[in-house]
Amino acid sequence: MYKKLKEYFPDSVSGNGIFKAISKYYWFEGITPDHVDTYFYLTAGEKSGMKFLDDFADTSGHITGTKLDSLAKVILDRNLNSWVHQYKALTVEYNPIENTDFVESFTDTTHEEGNNTSKTIGKMDMTNTSVTTGSMETDNKVAGFNSSTNVDSSSSKTDYGAETDDPVTVTNTTTTDYGTETGTPVTNKSDAESDKTFTREYRKHGNIGVTTNAQMIMSDVEVWKLNKFYDILIADICKLIALSIY
Repeated sequence: MYKKLKEYFPDSVSGNGIFKAISKYYWFEGITPDHVDTYFYLTAGEKSGMKFLDDFADTSGHITGTKLDSLAKVILDRNLNSWVHQYKALTVEYNPIENTDFVESFTDTTHEEGNNTSKTIGKMDMTNTSVTTGSMETDNKVAGFNSSTNVDSSSSKTDYGAETDDPVTVTNTTTTDYGTETGTPVTNKSDAESDKTFTREYRKHGNIGVTTNAQMIMSDVEVWKLNKFYDILIADICKLIALSIY
């Protein structure tokens, strides 16, 4: 007489069964292992388990603890690659009424040679004004032939204005002539070279017309009817531990 899976995994009904054990080694974002265990108990609990499960069961006939973990690891190693790829396929984000979506990138480099000429007319006056007070005296001395003694030769004094008098103001004006309005303007030339890089992207997406939007929607619905991840996990486990009879 074959035992039922729910007899081997009685704690699955409360979310503490084979999938909870598998989740210790690897699991999937957005999927709750406790819920899968309960779903397993409800949908596959009446299936007959293979006789080798008795080797993992304790004296009460239940598979728990380290034995459960060992069985979970074997099941995971057998199915992990397939489960990961199916999970990615079922969780990928897409638009069901688009059958094309691609991006093209272009990079262009242009070379520019400059030949800029500018002309200026008129003139510019720059005036500097300095104000000075006080005075400076200069004595010039000379020494006679065969003499080491300097004697006064001449003296000068420059008066910049006493501190109590009006200071001396000195103004210097510099004029730069660029040509009068009626004359010939001054011409300035500059040559320069530069490279410029432009990057552009073009995206093409939508329905290219090989099928209608309604047909794509119906195909998408049919896919989701078949591909329920809970059912995929349970079906793969039952291939290993359950008989095909009830």
